[in-house]
Amino acid sequence: MVDFPTRCGQFHSIFDGLEEEEENHMNELLSSDMNGMILILVARAFSLLTALPLHAYLQAWMAGKLGDPTPRYNGRLDINFPSHLDPIGSIVFMITGMGWIKPVPINRHNLKNPKRDIPLALSVGLFSHLALALVCMILYKFGLMLLPGSSGQFTNFLFVFTQLLSSMMICNISTFLLNLIPLAPLEGWKILGPFMKEEMYWEFMGGETRSMGLLIMVFLVFTDVVTRPIEFLTNGVLSFFDLLTFFLG
Repeated sequence: MVDFPTRCGQFHSIFDGLEEEEENHMNELLSSDMNGMILILVARAFSLLTALPLHAYLQAWMAGKLGDPTPRYNGRLDINFPSHLDPIGSIVFMITGMGWIKPVPINRHNLKNPKRDIPLALSVGLFSHLALALVCMILYKFGLMLLPGSSGQFTNFLFVFTQLLSSMMICNISTFLLNLIPLAPLEGWKILGPFMKEEMYWEFMGGETRSMGLLIMVFLVFTDVVTRPIEFLTNGVLSFFDLLTFFLG
């Protein structure tokens, strides 16, 4: 997946403004494959235990606001991560930096307009990843602003902090983009509802479609068929967020 900021040359260098000795020290830390992998895994684990449960919680909350108490009855109206994490989706997330949650149960019979309300409830959770990525971008830029004037252990802290934030940005944006794919268990297949005929929509949401989609997605997520387009689009979203936060430098 995308290696931000090194794969995105248009973004700020993490070493801008550092003294030569401090810059060499940071380069030594960054050049260690083991240190880099640890930082990436920590960022992915933190995102897995926070961003994905928030994603599911917001879907359950929105479904309740639209009239369906089913998620609450199934214990999904909380941020307790074991309730929301899908085993396969979590493993894929830790390996690739993008994944999916355990589907939030929504009973269409409790909704006034299921074809509108189901995609709406799902979208609230899904777009939370973009909101989190934007927050990470803001904090990342604050960290960069503090780096030139820092020294000693505080410099090391800021370095690790900004690297974690950059990885978390990528995790959130990539997960958002992955889940737009119209293939179960991803949410794009349900968000398509308003654009499909009634009979076709409910047939498309059948159990056989979900089982087949899971097998296909587990295979595709480890190939360039999925990763290359998502990497390209992730860079585009990062560029947009960079422009959006221009006032921070």
